[in-house]
Amino acid sequence: MKYETEIENAISKNLQKAEDIFEFTDTPKKDLFNDYYLFCREHLHNLSPELKIDPVVFAFLNGFSSNAIATRKNGTDNGIFVNSSILYASCR
Repeated sequence: MKYETEIENAISKNLQKAEDIFEFTDTPKKDLFNDYYLFCREHLHNLSPELKIDPVVFAFLNGFSSNAIATRKNGTDNGIFVNSSILYASCR
């Protein structure tokens, strides 16, 4: 899955507002974000059926605290969101 698709799913499933989602493709750290996204996406793909969170959306948020959130809407729409500041802080 592509990150752009994650963003579309998060918005269409009402898991996050568009303005709260971090779009990393035009940032200096795009490679770091993409690598972390692919790592998380692969593990979520493998584990989400077992954890009963399939399907699950994964995306970054514009938040600046060291935080993440998991959410479930309508009993079937699942999302895991990580504040972008976590990766920026790791680059110092």
